[in-house]
Formats: sequence, C-alpha cells, structure tokens
Amino acid sequence: MRIFEDKMINLLPEKQKEGLRLEKNKKLVTVLAGLFLISLVSFSLILFSVRFYLFGERNEEKIVLDSIEEKYKNPEFLSLKELTQKYNLRLLNLDNFYKEEIYFSDVLKNIAQVERPKGLFLNAIVVERMKKDNKIKVIISGESASRESFLLFRDNLNNSQKIENLSFPPEYLLKPTDINFSITFNFKS
Repeated sequence: MRIFEDKMINLLPEKQKEGLRLEKNKKLVTVLAGLFLISLVSFSLILFSVRFYLFGERNEEKIVLDSIEEKYKNPEFLSLKELTQKYNLRLLNLDNFYKEEIYFSDVLKNIAQVERPKGLFLNAIVVERMKKDNKIKVIISGESASRESFLLFRDNLNNSQKIENLSFPPEYLLKPTDINFSITFNFKS
C-alpha cells in the first residue's frame, strides 16, 4: 500500500501544500521543544536531588567531626597535645642547630696545614658563623718575630684554597719586628 502512496499525485493547490508543510513543521517544532523542556526539567531535578544528597552528607560529616572534636577536648588529650608541640619545637631547634653547625675540626685542620714560618706563634683562633650571609668568619691572632715571617704566613694563608677575603690592618707592615697581629678571613665550607 505504501507503494501506491508514493506514486500518488497530489492535486492540492500550492497554497494548501505550503499550509500543510507549515503545519507539519509546527508539529515537529512543538514535539522537539517539548522533548527539550522535559529533558531540561529532568536534568534540573537530578541536580536538585544531588544537591540535597550532598547537603545531607555534609551535615552528617559535620556531626561526626563535632563528636570527634568533643572526644579529644578532654584535659588529658590537651596536655598530650601541648607536650607533643613542646617536643616538636625542641626537635626543630635541634635540627636548625645542626644545619648551622660549624665543623671546627675542618677549619682547624686547614689552618694547621698552613705552613707557619719560624718565629711566628698563634695565640687565639676565633671561628663564628655570620648570620647575614651564613659564611664562616675566622680571626687568627698571634705574634711574629719579624715582618718577613708575618708576610710569609699571610701569603701561605692566601694560597690556601679554603680561605678567602683575607684582611689585616696595614700598620702591621710598618713594624719590622715583634708584631702582634690579627688576621680576619672567610672560610669556604
């Protein structure tokens, strides 16, 4: 029967054909708009139900959290918390101390390896870490029998690979004998 429908001749005037097509298109648009609205309403209902579910879950978690907080607000737990914080602070201070630790043995070993001429004696060695640039500052004081001994010791210190920025007052160079000196330098760690 469909075969005959396709071969049938439409004898309606052109205006009526156009009216039928327009009505058919209106029905199609109405159906599509209805489907779109139904799917939009369904999607909003799904989102609304998810919102209520999450709201309920959040309230449940808040209740559980509040009960746990109340459980751990007893004096025994608070004193344990305070003690733990105190020990953590001590450990942090110890860690910082070891990070800033100066290995005096390395500094003294390098100074001891520097050749000292005859007639030159060391009286004091001061080693400290500088706070601003974290360098190791060394101050050596001593006595030298002659200017040449002092200059030779200064040159030997300058030749050491671990010593930099060596300085001393220039008046030590004016005295030919019996020089009480103080030399300052940075030690590369």
